[in-house]
Amino acid sequence: MDTAPVIVESRTFLPIRFVAQELGATVDWFPPDKVEINHMGNKIELWIGKNSASVNGSFILIDPANPNVAPFIQPPGRTMMPLRFISENLGAKVDWLPPQEARITYPDPGL
Repeated sequence: MDTAPVIVESRTFLPIRFVAQELGATVDWFPPDKVEINHMGNKIELWIGKNSASVNGSFILIDPANPNVAPFIQPPGRTMMPLRFISENLGAKVDWLPPQEARITYPDPGL
């Protein structure tokens, strides 16, 4: 990654492209503020600064526990998104291992 993960609003944010492509998804940028992720027939649409996303046509909050969580642009121009939201919506399981480690299991064995 050319942009380090950051913690914002107590959530770990990573570049969307890094997570999505590692799970086999494609990522497209539609200026000025939309990102579209496609994976195995599923489509996720996100907008910079908006706390909701469209997942297969249904709008959901990115983080129901914290409405302040929204994608943002981090220099040098990377779209940052919560690790859990992207991973879980692409069929992975995310476990938090305190104090500072996340484990992603793909595919989620529970699905």
